[in-house]
Amino acid sequence: MLYKRSLILTGAAHEWLPRVTETLPTALDLAPLEAALMQQGNTVALHGGSALFRTFYELLSSLVGPSLTERLLRPIWDNS
Repeated sequence: MLYKRSLILTGAAHEWLPRVTETLPTALDLAPLEAALMQQGNTVALHGGSALFRTFYELLSSLVGPSLTERLLRPIWDNS
């Protein structure tokens, strides 16, 4: 799962991000991420959230290519 891998990679630099466990459900549950972001100051949350999104973007791009990744994720990036 890309979200899980993104958390693992980004969590090394942003230790306050939710920890990934083997029991992470297959359904995407963003509640732990939202709670972790809400506990941080604006600047820390912005840097960590941006780093997580960039990591997710790069992983997805490596699988489906940059053009399709851009089309899929541009609406999310534009709203942030």
